[in-house]
Amino acid sequence: MGALDIEGCFTHCRTHCAQNGCDYVCPSKLDDFIVSFFEVGGFDDVCDYPVTGPIVERLPIYIPNILHGSGRIVPFDRKVLAVPLYKFVHHQGKQYGSFVRTAEELRSLFQIDAKAEIIVISSGPDQNLENFWEHFEAERVVDALLPLGISGITIPNFSYFLDAPRTEILYNFRRMMIVMEAFARAGLPTIPHINAITPQDWDDWFSFLKDQPAISCVAMEFQTGLRQPSRGRPMLEQLKKLQDRLGRSIHPLLIGGGGYAQDARQALGKYSLVDAMPFMKSFKRHRLKQNGSASSGWEQAPTEIGAPIDHLLAYNVLEYEVRLLRKMGVGFDIDRRQMLLAISPSNIPANRRSVSKLRSHNGLVAGRGQDLSAWPDIPTLKLTAQPVILGSNSIN
Repeated sequence: MGALDIEGCFTHCRTHCAQNGCDYVCPSKLDDFIVSFFEVGGFDDVCDYPVTGPIVERLPIYIPNILHGSGRIVPFDRKVLAVPLYKFVHHQGKQYGSFVRTAEELRSLFQIDAKAEIIVISSGPDQNLENFWEHFEAERVVDALLPLGISGITIPNFSYFLDAPRTEILYNFRRMMIVMEAFARAGLPTIPHINAITPQDWDDWFSFLKDQPAISCVAMEFQTGLRQPSRGRPMLEQLKKLQDRLGRSIHPLLIGGGGYAQDARQALGKYSLVDAMPFMKSFKRHRLKQNGSASSGWEQAPTEIGAPIDHLLAYNVLEYEVRLLRKMGVGFDIDRRQMLLAISPSNIPANRRSVSKLRSHNGLVAGRGQDLSAWPDIPTLKLTAQPVILGSNSIN
């Protein structure tokens, strides 16, 4: 039973919650509640500092989420990529902060091209968010993000739980506003992350966005609570209603929303999808089946021990993108054989010290000794792994 019921979780406060270490912001724990209330300056204020975000015209329909730089030897070449914040902002021993200091270090950490525009994703496990909240001001984390040359950053999506008291949700909304203002004041291109459960939550977001006309992009995450269509689809509909109430376009950044490509197309029209599925599958040596249907699954694609997965990632990212476009009913004109890149195995360096020889190819590589006959749609050409649709995010 949650706070949305008549009596809500308060019915358990003196028994269940007290015995199980409840950590919600709740007036039944008055001392803790007062501390939390003053920690965020009350529950009424929103970020009133002008917030500006990324240039949405540069956002393609699909933005690959690159989780780390392991297993590859050539920087991945896309115009727009996403990376997770907590892969470089975290604890290291007793120290907390950003462990990359420059744009070059950030791109090296994730093995991505120097010209790529980067969207930093701040959603993640609750413990990562709580660590960030505890340390981001004292450790001047926001200042450390400025030199990294990022094109956008989402705010942490502090959780809205169905079984939590309303005061917990108000507290987390206020925390999101505080972080958003810190990002905005520092000059970071900031993307609000929308969490909402009740009609009042949507009203709060409407009031905030109405007073922030420069905000043209918002994020929503579909990897956890909204994974179920029974919850995810209504959220897309509510997002469309929010746009209609505002009377202006708000470009949605759907994180982990690959299963909603068609639903989002129908509800929202234009949007961008951030998804790590091709990356995770490539790292686990899987590839999309080659029958080409929009619903086809994954199959094993083993490599030799120590072989890089650059070619596999290139194939999976671009094929995944094409299949998303098919699900959406988006028209595109592309020669499928011109999508994918493989450099002849004879050109693969024997060790990482020879990697620099490949950088001039501006492309990706197949593993040494890889039998390319198993990849009938990959020509041995120099190609780039750019998105099918860029810039306008146009939908025919």
